[in-house]
Amino acid sequence: AGDLNITQQTGDITGHVTGIGANNLGTGAIVVNVNGTVKATGPAGSASGVGVFATSNNPAGGKVTLNQALGTSISGTNWGVGLNQFGPQPIEFNAQGTIIGGVGGGVYTASANPPGSPVIFNAMSGANISSTGTDNIAIRDGGGQAQLTLFGGSTVNGHVRLGSNSDRMLVKSGAVISTNTVIDGGSSFAGVDLITDTANTNTNKLTFEQTQVTRPGATLLNW
Repeated sequence: AGDLNITQQTGDITGHVTGIGANNLGTGAIVVNVNGTVKATGPAGSASGVGVFATSNNPAGGKVTLNQALGTSISGTNWGVGLNQFGPQPIEFNAQGTIIGGVGGGVYTASANPPGSPVIFNAMSGANISSTGTDNIAIRDGGGQAQLTLFGGSTVNGHVRLGSNSDRMLVKSGAVISTNTVIDGGSSFAGVDLITDTANTNTNKLTFEQTQVTRPGATLLNW
């Protein structure tokens, strides 16, 4: 009924459906701290084959937080990480290690609470996010108000696809995004003229800070 806290001190966790699975049906928060290797090795399914899978499964539930320490690893045959929120509270993921997804992708976040809960995703120095799947999805958000920051020293190998609602993505100097992968802000601004939308109420914002970007324009979509 209350908070759900899981901390891996060190070592390896290997599961079939999930490596770490946290499902809070109450009104408390979820905090998962990864300080080692976590992986799911079973066949990929709708909710299986996910390295770390955490869900606040109550409309009155609390915040979902995942902290991954430097030098650690999370992997899954479906998704490396899956974080879900059915209430208005935020999702927060602070990544500093390797994340390798499978057929789904590296990281998936989702909010079922209209107009979407905040999804705070910090890829800090040491983070390396990728996928072995044919869709080559590194990061996908479904329905949240994404606030994605790639700090210097972080690497994203694969597409970034954010969903509906207004999303923000900040790429700091020293962050690496693989060439010719798509960075997609999603569909929040359908029918809105981005140039004249001075109120910024429906605009996805992509910012490159203190860095020069040379890549095909077709890879930067919906910003």
